[in-house]
Amino acid sequence: MKTRGFFYSFLLSAACLISTLNVQAEEVTTTEKEVDICIYGSSPAGIMAAYTAKLKGKSVLLISTTKRLGGLTTGGLGWTDIGDSTSHRRIIKGFAREFYRRIGQHYGMATPTFYFEPKVALATFRGFLDEAGIKDSTDIWYQWRIVSAEKVGNEVKSITLEDATNPKVTPQRTVRAKIFMDCGYEGDLMARAGITYTVGRESADKYGEPENGAQCLNKHQFCDGVDPYVIPGDPSSGLLWGIMSEPMPAKGTGDNHIQAYNYRLTLTKNKPFRPITEKVPDNYDPSKYELLFRWMEKKGWSGYGDCIKWTYMKDSSGPNSWNAYKTDNNNNGAFSTDMIGYSWDYPEATYEQRDSIAKLHEDYTKGLLYILWTDPRVPQKIRDEYNLWGYPLDEYEDNENFTPQLYIREARRMIGRMVMTEDYCLKNKVANDPIAWGAYTMDSHNCGRYVVNGMVKNEGDVQRHLTKGPYNISYRAVTPKESDARNVIVPVCLSASHIAYGSIRMEPVYMVLGETTALAAIQALDEHDGCVQRVDPSRCIAQLENGLSIERIDALPEVMNSVSVDITSRVLTNPSFEENFTKNTLPPTGWQESPAGTTLQRSMNKTARNKDGLQAYVCKPATNSTITTPMRLYQRVPAEKLGAGIYKVSCRMWIEKDFYGTACLFADNQRGDNCNVQYWTNEPYYRNGTSGYDNLTYTDYRTSFARHAGGFNSSTAQNMQRMVVYITLQDGDDLLLGVRTSSANQASDKNGAGYFMVDDFHVEKVTEKPLSQDEFCNSVLTNYDFEKNPKGITYDWNVKTTINEAANGPIYGWQSSGWTDNYGGVSDGSNLEWKWAAYVASTSDVIPNDFRLYQTIPAEKLEPGIYEVNARMWQHASKLGITRLYGKAGNKCAVQYYGVESKYPASVLTEGETATFAGLSANSSNGRVNNMALDIEVGEGEDLEIGVKSGYGAEANKTAGANHGKFYVDLIRTWKVSDLPVAYDENSAENEIVPRSYNNKVVLNKTFVNGEWQFVCLPFSLNAADIETIFGKGTEVEQLEQLMIGSKEQLMIGSANNNEADGEETTFGPWYPVSEMKAGCPYRIRPTDALASPITLKHVRVTEKEPWGYHYVDILITGTFQKTADAPAFSAFITEDPYGIKMIDNGQQTTDNDAKWYDLQGREMRNNKFQKGIYVTKGGKVARK
Repeated sequence: MKTRGFFYSFLLSAACLISTLNVQAEEVTTTEKEVDICIYGSSPAGIMAAYTAKLKGKSVLLISTTKRLGGLTTGGLGWTDIGDSTSHRRIIKGFAREFYRRIGQHYGMATPTFYFEPKVALATFRGFLDEAGIKDSTDIWYQWRIVSAEKVGNEVKSITLEDATNPKVTPQRTVRAKIFMDCGYEGDLMARAGITYTVGRESADKYGEPENGAQCLNKHQFCDGVDPYVIPGDPSSGLLWGIMSEPMPAKGTGDNHIQAYNYRLTLTKNKPFRPITEKVPDNYDPSKYELLFRWMEKKGWSGYGDCIKWTYMKDSSGPNSWNAYKTDNNNNGAFSTDMIGYSWDYPEATYEQRDSIAKLHEDYTKGLLYILWTDPRVPQKIRDEYNLWGYPLDEYEDNENFTPQLYIREARRMIGRMVMTEDYCLKNKVANDPIAWGAYTMDSHNCGRYVVNGMVKNEGDVQRHLTKGPYNISYRAVTPKESDARNVIVPVCLSASHIAYGSIRMEPVYMVLGETTALAAIQALDEHDGCVQRVDPSRCIAQLENGLSIERIDALPEVMNSVSVDITSRVLTNPSFEENFTKNTLPPTGWQESPAGTTLQRSMNKTARNKDGLQAYVCKPATNSTITTPMRLYQRVPAEKLGAGIYKVSCRMWIEKDFYGTACLFADNQRGDNCNVQYWTNEPYYRNGTSGYDNLTYTDYRTSFARHAGGFNSSTAQNMQRMVVYITLQDGDDLLLGVRTSSANQASDKNGAGYFMVDDFHVEKVTEKPLSQDEFCNSVLTNYDFEKNPKGITYDWNVKTTINEAANGPIYGWQSSGWTDNYGGVSDGSNLEWKWAAYVASTSDVIPNDFRLYQTIPAEKLEPGIYEVNARMWQHASKLGITRLYGKAGNKCAVQYYGVESKYPASVLTEGETATFAGLSANSSNGRVNNMALDIEVGEGEDLEIGVKSGYGAEANKTAGANHGKFYVDLIRTWKVSDLPVAYDENSAENEIVPRSYNNKVVLNKTFVNGEWQFVCLPFSLNAADIETIFGKGTEVEQLEQLMIGSKEQLMIGSANNNEADGEETTFGPWYPVSEMKAGCPYRIRPTDALASPITLKHVRVTEKEPWGYHYVDILITGTFQKTADAPAFSAFITEDPYGIKMIDNGQQTTDNDAKWYDLQGREMRNNKFQKGIYVTKGGKVARK
């Protein structure tokens, strides 16, 4: 340790002595806990890691070394450092984004805010933990710290902890876990686990970093002429406090020096407050601040911000005064709250020594404020301003309103599988395995203070701005070498050089890292036997790439639907816009607009592709106008038509490129806390920090992005695409659904923006929320967005070029029937999903007619069903060849050609393919990709092959280098859009009933009469939620008493003496209510609000090929899946039984006028005079002559 002065050395020695004297001889006992993931450190990274892991079903333990959660974020750093306020915030995704959204919501703001009070941050973190059921004492241990780690080979088996408040008395605790995450600022678990690390600064030449090592620059620097000696000009009098006696290290040299720590202060003008001058601070020594006054003598006082940075807790985009009288005070200038040189020993100090170092910083900081507030050498005007401020009484109540969190800017840094250096921050190099992103300036605070040429100079402050935008943080930088530890992740003290760490070490970045590395831990547990080095990080950040597509906890009903039910016919009017306007100054029939009276161009389009019926609805801003106030086209479904459960709202839309505005599909529960939306294209078109705009609505509960390409109204077909949102409703919730839009468009309102075409709305109550298209593709496809080169390294996002990879290997993740001599990556197209696409061409030959670019998804990863295959593609106007998107399963192959049908003569079409035509108009220059999509049926046990087929086509095109069939392709995806369909018809005697081991989509053409009893018999089961959804709330279902379920044989039920063998007699009533319907069993049902025929059900498991029949006394009731002379299909009837039939004359009345009569289809007769035939009454059959 370098010399700091007598007082500092004495204090540390005393702390060690006291620690020794307090050792007690009694034996320490141990208690144990075992979890899936142990998270050490309650920093923002630790909290988000615990939250993520618990939501994913893993058992967790969060160990907080302090009594306050949240680290710096709840400890005073309320003016969040992330980078330029508009250009860098887009890296904050997932739960981190949600954290700042909730902060904004607390202050009544519609967008996230990064400026907040410590108490609000603490409450927000607490809300996350409460949501996940992470409880104090059981799931969070406060004020425990690591003593040792047990390792077997390269695997950490357990850690031992001591009570930070009474380590020599309280029994120690042992934690066993499958994965350990070190989320502390100091890297203590990492060090105890024997993982390689470093402390201090590397030399500039170690990694080729000009900004690393010792640096004496101009920021936070003394002006020339500040005298360092106790007696000015007299070196023999000694140095002023805080100045090192040794020479300043040479520029670029490495050492063990640590950048300065400080406290981020929370002060307020709101009275009452705790005065700064309430008492003289502990260990107050005015001589420690003499250097401040020497500096001011040379520089001159300019204001109360000379040595303290004042940032106020308000957001310029929000209300002007919601928090204007609280501060986050940081260092500023050459002499400030940074206690330069006193952090060097902290990383490897004992816990007692660290407490002493923290106390030194606290005393120094309070003393600085005290002298500024009281010393007459501070100009009176400035002192008066200082004295308007004090410690807020509503913050840090258990610590005399002073923050307990020392700002540990840097401590240990792991040496992991790779080291992040300034080249990665400057994007001279790109990490191809990102687990998060950085964006802040490479920032090092001063490390030392020296005498240079008889003057005082600070050393170590570096602030190198990033000019190329956010950069990737490598997953290898948060994981140790496998030889060090196979089951430890280090998202805070990660592997980076000193100067690169100065950019990465931001609290929002830690939050993102907490979530993504927790996902990595889960993947390691589930798939790699706990080995974190084998994780695929691209899967961990996939859910973050859309920015707001985060998981939330929704309360679900006790009984969920077992089948998905399309309830559109019950709840929507004119869902496919087939009814024309009453007036085109009003919205379409059945639909409303809010705000009403918006001036729009409303019309119907009859030429769009993929629409449901004859026409789709088109909504545009008025000519040369904008929609400035967000407008909604909507319908409201009242609660009485719904019920608790998960609902899928879908439609088809088309939007023109560059006119996206903010058009999105939405579903809202009308309670103000659950509006779920899906925007048309990918996130950057709405929120692109590099261009300074953010058009998303952050009060939405869930936000997703369909990632469709915008069309071009003047030159391409309008290919409508699927849009989907899911929403969870509680009993009593209404449902508002439709399209929301405005003209906000890439930084400003644009005339015409917000224009959309929509059709084919559906509302389904579903069994569960399935994987999204992107989630499914992430699990079954590789490099489907073509952003990686043949080595799996992400292409440079900063260049526009075409790279021929023919000499470097196949397109990463893709196969080919035979690669050409010219294919690879292209970034100079337009309308690309992100930055790069793939291309296939030929330089010295042709693209053969059997060319295929494809991936195969094995059957074991698929459920039988209808799959959509979609992509963005471009072709040259005169070189279409026979290029087509395709999907192949078994002997079925569906294709879609790029152009209009007339461009492809029958002679070039491939026999056996089911062809559609996208109708896209090719262009000759700019590679403008556009949407293509097709559906393919995938049967049980069938693989699915997807990709692009191409070739030169007609023989006239077979010219080397002519490039007929050349194409660009981007974002080839697939997802299941429906189960395999089966149709059942009550009027058919030939319904094909085949039990399946998989689910079907059933279209049931059967009419039910509300309020009437009728028979029903189905080849699949329905639970109570299904019955309510299909037939309406309050529907009654009954079966014959003592009907036994479980045998497919006809059952003899209910003879008066069927229990005689037991010496008992059983009496049977005719019907009794049931809550479920079993497959194959006849029931009678009285619906209240049955869906109109045909009824569409999904997720249906057909299990019975033949219906059941059974006797009741002398009644034989038989279910039927086919139409018969006695009953329609999917019903039941009472067959004629010559035994026990009582014959009465036609029209004769019964003796019991209160008896109920039924026909053989189970329908109750409304009077007791009816036509001849067989009827059932009082448990017996009666035939009228």
